[in-house]
Amino acid sequence: MRLRVVKESIEEGSEKQKGLIRGKERQCRKNWCIGMKKKRKRKNEEKKTDSTISKTISTASETGSTAAAAGGQEKEEDPEIIPETPNEEADEERTRRLPPLKKRKTRNTIKEENVSITAPMVEVSGPDGAMMVFRPWTVNDMKEAMAHLPNPEEAGDRFSIELITFCKEFSPTMYELRRLLAVKLGASKWHKVSGKLRGEDYRRVSSSWTDETNANYCTAVVELVEGIKVAFPVRVDTSRIGNCCQTREESVQDYYHRLYETFNKHSGLEEPDDRGNQPDTWECHLRSWFLNGLRPEIVQEVKCNYIEWKNGRLTAISAHALHAEEQQTMKKER
Repeated sequence: MRLRVVKESIEEGSEKQKGLIRGKERQCRKNWCIGMKKKRKRKNEEKKTDSTISKTISTASETGSTAAAAGGQEKEEDPEIIPETPNEEADEERTRRLPPLKKRKTRNTIKEENVSITAPMVEVSGPDGAMMVFRPWTVNDMKEAMAHLPNPEEAGDRFSIELITFCKEFSPTMYELRRLLAVKLGASKWHKVSGKLRGEDYRRVSSSWTDETNANYCTAVVELVEGIKVAFPVRVDTSRIGNCCQTREESVQDYYHRLYETFNKHSGLEEPDDRGNQPDTWECHLRSWFLNGLRPEIVQEVKCNYIEWKNGRLTAISAHALHAEEQQTMKKER
């Protein structure tokens, strides 16, 4: 009895499983038929598109052959019947007078765009002699013109001197000078000297810097320079000078130029225009730092060969150092 019940239950389960399998087969056939119909429809549409393109190409070729035949007929025509060509010079003149097309600004083009502003005055020849005229320049020109000026925090006095030279060369108006200094100094430093600029837009009138017509402009520039000297005083930092020593791969000449720049920035001493016959304070201090920073073997040669190394001129000491360096190089090559 139990075996019969188990057998009947197994047969019922197998019938259900067979029914599920048949249902899945029907669904697969149905999906396959739908896919084939879509594929045939897509192929028919592609055939229609290809036929349309071929018709268009054939029509264009027929039109081209007709035009070529007509062109051949035109060549055979009498030249007296052919109309005269239009005036090309008049067309070019009209083209030049047309206003330029405005390019659409994008993220790529807006970075490369240079904004033109009214900027420095340039001396040109006029009917009554030399005269000053404005010329347009770009923001890049402004940055390049101010690039040679030193950092005012490191050398405020040198920055002031170079600024006067800059005004003599480029002659910016006071409004333009305000914009230039704001770009050069930045927001953190600009507020220290912004109050020293006059509100009037003074500008250079004559090409001669000392002319009376430039009095207001020169006075405004001098006041600005004095304000910069007060805002950025000279700071003495002997630690940077002491750390400037000659390296193993560095020549004596390169070391001297590097020390010269560092000494002028951080010593607080001003280099004299004329050295004179006797070394002054600036030269004595630079000479001392120069000897302290040389390589030991070169210093020893200088002290042995130059008896006035303590009180001698800097040029003589540097010459002996160069000679000692050459002698040591020759010994190494041997």
